[in-house]
Parts: sequence; structure tokens; C-alpha cells
Amino acid sequence: MRPNQAAALQLWRQVLAACRTAGNGDLDTDTMGYIALEIALGLMALDFTKQQLVTHFKNVVAEIEADEWRVVNAGLARISHR
Repeated sequence: MRPNQAAALQLWRQVLAACRTAGNGDLDTDTMGYIALEIALGLMALDFTKQQLVTHFKNVVAEIEADEWRVVNAGLARISHR
């Protein structure tokens, strides 16, 4: 595993642990999602212009619509089975 892959995996684990902790504090998944999205966009804004950020976000939406994000698909499948 390359160093950046290991760092990404560690970040995933830390974010999931933070979500579990926040959930134990009665923060719902919708609110957690918006907070995580705002943090993610804020991080990307450090390297992108506003137009680049908007374009990137539009591409992300298109990828979600095309079912290219496995984690999103898993979440949507869970909701559809309720």
C-alpha cells in the first residue's frame, strides 16, 4: 500500500469514528452529512478557484447520478430497503 493510500484509509477510519461519536451525541446522519460536505468543499477550496470548485462539484453530482460512487450507492440501497 502506498503512503497516500494508507493516509486515505486512516482518514476514512477517523471520519467514521468521529461520525459514530457524533451519532452517540444524537447528531443525525443528515446533519453529519452536511457538516462533512462543508468540510470537504472547504478543503477543496484551498486548491481550487470558485469556478473550478463548482465544476468539480457538478462532476461529482454527475458521477453520483451515474452510480459511480459505491459508498453513496450503499447508503441509497440501505434507505430503499427500509
